[in-house]
Amino acid sequence: MIPHFEIDGDGPPLVLLNSLGTTVDMWRPQVTPLGNRFCLIRFDARGHGRTPFATGGGGGGDSGSDRGVGGADRGIGGGDRETGRESGGEVGTGRGDGSGSGTGHGDLGTGRGGRAQVEDGTGERPGSASITVDDLAGDVVDLLDHLGIERAHLAGVSLGGAVAMRLAVSRPERVDRLVLVSTAAELGTPEGWRDRADAVRAHGTASISAAAMSRWFSPAFVRDQPDTVAGFRRHFDACDDDGYAACCEALGAMDQRDDVHRITAPALIVGGTADEVTTPADAAFLDERIPGARMVLAEGAKHLLTAERPDWFNRLITEFLEDDHDES
Repeated sequence: MIPHFEIDGDGPPLVLLNSLGTTVDMWRPQVTPLGNRFCLIRFDARGHGRTPFATGGGGGGDSGSDRGVGGADRGIGGGDRETGRESGGEVGTGRGDGSGSGTGHGDLGTGRGGRAQVEDGTGERPGSASITVDDLAGDVVDLLDHLGIERAHLAGVSLGGAVAMRLAVSRPERVDRLVLVSTAAELGTPEGWRDRADAVRAHGTASISAAAMSRWFSPAFVRDQPDTVAGFRRHFDACDDDGYAACCEALGAMDQRDDVHRITAPALIVGGTADEVTTPADAAFLDERIPGARMVLAEGAKHLLTAERPDWFNRLITEFLEDDHDES
């Protein structure tokens, strides 16, 4: 399916993949500084924000996007300009021959997006069912195809990082560089995720949101930025209960420990030393197993360091993605 998405900025495509229980708004601290250098593609995962929980394919037809595909004088990775570097070890968004990969789009940098496609070809919304991390990775591929983007940088937090890893393993030709934030090859335990899913189906996401905020943010951040924390909690409480629970079960069924060594994209591993959800040991595992990976930890940061340490994170990711050293 094609999830609800928003596009900001101009430059090489950078897909931002959300953490469990969040929406595109989690990336607000990144939109302006990163949008000055990259074309940011944000989207809501199934059952989050403006993407309904649905398990069928997005299908064809009108996407509802405010920007028409193929109807402008330039595109993401194509049109009359080249967004990618040429071949020879450099990372780019176009094909190696410099021809570009994307289909033309409307005006970049408007912040416009598209609503989710959730029909299954019958005109009816598919029923709720289980989903997997592979399904969520497939949604990203569907979105890239819809936008005419052949390759993109990926940056994912927690669940988003797990999806980004899956894409880097299963569809390496679609991934330029990879930023894995507060994530792990195996995240939690199946029993723990099943218990959380059961609790949410029985009592709603609001019943666990206070505990989630305490895992995501340090006490100092909660004290000093109450409005920011309240905003995250509102989005968390508004999640579709079945969709959130299904994502929990997808994480419980995920184990990529034997797969991440197959990642060939240049990878940056980012974590917080105070993160109790995805620990420094989880980050170290990825750093050890992913060839050529680099690991950086934020001292004292907890799980959502993109919100708690935005300036630090924005500098770090920009330097990594714009580093033009030869990867060969």
